[in-house]
Amino acid sequence: MWICLTPIVLPGLYGIGVGLAQAVGALDLGHHARLAVRTVDEPVTRFLHAHTAGLPLAPGTAHALWIGLGILALVLTTVVRAFAARLTWVLWGVGTVAMTWLGTGQAARGTAAGLVAVVWGLVSIIALNGVGQRPRITTINLFGDVRGAMQPEKDTSAEETGAREDSPRVSQA
Repeated sequence: MWICLTPIVLPGLYGIGVGLAQAVGALDLGHHARLAVRTVDEPVTRFLHAHTAGLPLAPGTAHALWIGLGILALVLTTVVRAFAARLTWVLWGVGTVAMTWLGTGQAARGTAAGLVAVVWGLVSIIALNGVGQRPRITTINLFGDVRGAMQPEKDTSAEETGAREDSPRVSQA
């Protein structure tokens, strides 16, 4: 199914990435927020420009697809909570941190990658909510002894210890 949907999904991801890049650029963010976005975005852009030389994919297109894939992974991880979506989100974040590390100069490498890791970690609180919790499973038996299943189970702990109800009781006077 995904192979058939790829020609539809990839242009949609590209459109989402381009739209988000233009929306963030058009927003009147504060000076510090713009610098934080640039700190995350510019190293990834530099990395993709340096490593898409032999591909038929343009660096700008690769960047827009990367942003769109991140958004799709975040939405699927948050809404669907499937293992594959969560794995994709984790791999996308690790890839983004790695691209930031490799796309930043030697002096600021650790700071830029650390900032990206913290931002990605904070967003992962929302995306990975409920990991490790078992799902609740409710079974409805439409066939069989429904009335018997609805009756409480008989307590057999008194029989196991050897105590019986017909044994003489000691009363306090």
